[in-house]
Amino acid sequence: MKHVYSIPILILLFVSVFVCSCVPNPPTPLQDLIKITFDNKLVPADGLSEAKITVQLKVPKGKKPIKVTLSTTKGTLLNATDEKKQTAEVLTDSDGSAYFTLISSTDPGVVKLTAEFEIKPISPSGESLEAIRYRQVSELLVFVLSCPTSIRMEADPGVVDIAATATSDTTLKLKTY
Repeated sequence: MKHVYSIPILILLFVSVFVCSCVPNPPTPLQDLIKITFDNKLVPADGLSEAKITVQLKVPKGKKPIKVTLSTTKGTLLNATDEKKQTAEVLTDSDGSAYFTLISSTDPGVVKLTAEFEIKPISPSGESLEAIRYRQVSELLVFVLSCPTSIRMEADPGVVDIAATATSDTTLKLKTY
């Protein structure tokens, strides 16, 4: 009786190994398809400072350029395509990288960046299939209040006599630059 049960088990084992080997590889996790990096994660919130942003796609080398869309919740993007200047589109280079420049806002805080791209797969028969849209969100960039590069004190009247024993009213103004 032991031999009767072992044959169906062997057949089941053989079929399961065959079926598992025919299943395609699982899809690559999204964080492996899109990588967002910055040249500086802390940017002064002065409305002038820039952050260079790279969106790296994991695509086969030599693939034709892919349009990458980047949007931001703070600041403005150079070459923006929308009215608020918070969305820009760039084609990838031969390495699958798209480069963006973000100009800081005067409002300090965390910046939420969203990178998106779309791929239209082609079936084995050559027909174009429905497009697949990928999206990655990053909150690693921060606009911070900038420190002044210099401070100047002005007195009114122009000269303050520190050695004087009499009291006088003097106004000091601090200006930051």
